[in-house]
Amino acid sequence: MGPAEKKSLNRLWMVFLAVIVLAGPLLKGGETYFTAAGLRLLIICAGMFFFSRKIKPGKFSLSIPIGNRILLALLLVLGASLITTHYFFPTIYWYTIFLGCFLLFYLALNLMAGEKGGRLLQGLFWILLASGLIQSGLGIGEYFFQGRMRAAGSFFNPAYYAGYLASLISFPLAAAAFDLWPGISGWKKWALRLGMALAAVIIFCGVLASASRVIIFLALPLGLILVVRFRYLGAAVLVLAASALIFIPNPARDRIKNINSDPYAWERVTIWKSSLKMVRHHPAGVGLGMYQYYYHRYMYPMGNVKIGRYGQEAWQSHNEILNFAAESSVLAPLLGWDSWD
Repeated sequence: MGPAEKKSLNRLWMVFLAVIVLAGPLLKGGETYFTAAGLRLLIICAGMFFFSRKIKPGKFSLSIPIGNRILLALLLVLGASLITTHYFFPTIYWYTIFLGCFLLFYLALNLMAGEKGGRLLQGLFWILLASGLIQSGLGIGEYFFQGRMRAAGSFFNPAYYAGYLASLISFPLAAAAFDLWPGISGWKKWALRLGMALAAVIIFCGVLASASRVIIFLALPLGLILVVRFRYLGAAVLVLAASALIFIPNPARDRIKNINSDPYAWERVTIWKSSLKMVRHHPAGVGLGMYQYYYHRYMYPMGNVKIGRYGQEAWQSHNEILNFAAESSVLAPLLGWDSWD
């Protein structure tokens, strides 16, 4: 393969990563089914194209992660739910979703391990940063110009929106706190780190605009990073930021302050209790995607909520670990947690 062809192929993979990242939020938007089907077909085609080119006569070169056996064991455990489920087709549908996620993971891993892996990794950083800034801009605009009390960006749910931004803020924060580009020196480096700090602030404001309680869980790792990296200065910034959140009016503060007046605020606690009962009665799991069909058997009545609410059922446990345990056995969260770590 010549230099020109390699450069063209590298650009093609950059476009692929950009489409996957930037279109990801639409999965929780108004075009979920069409977008999901399109992205899955794109991942399958990209995987077939990439891995077919890796096949050589008598040899197949593949980069695998350190915890590869644990990941494969997780895939087997998830596949076992095809036996325990009472509704095969919804379960096989969700299993194919996990297969697509595994394919994307191994595809991205092998792309980053190639000759141009460093450039692709750097390009992915900027794509993720751009996605975070775009979504933050949408949310902040909704709050200030559309009068929405809880911004959601391109998501239909403010909680999903806040969780998405909470996962992306780590990229500009890491670039601001650590020297990720040692080849740059002088004022350019400081300008870049200042720009990354500003990007982190913008994304944080996007989370604030969502008025989601995700802000509580986001503050813990952010505070830990600041204290470990900058020690006393980081602690001072953390105290200053916490004081601002407490005393300066903002959407997140108002929602947390009025938490006891919200009749549904503690509903997730009852859902978690119901999930634990489901896990206890079905240690092998009820089957992928089956949580919503079993929840009504284990739901606790909510005494502080009007009678019409008693018929409400949860589609999922609002906790990834509990959801894995309930649908795919108690082994699934253990394998998943170890592989994520």
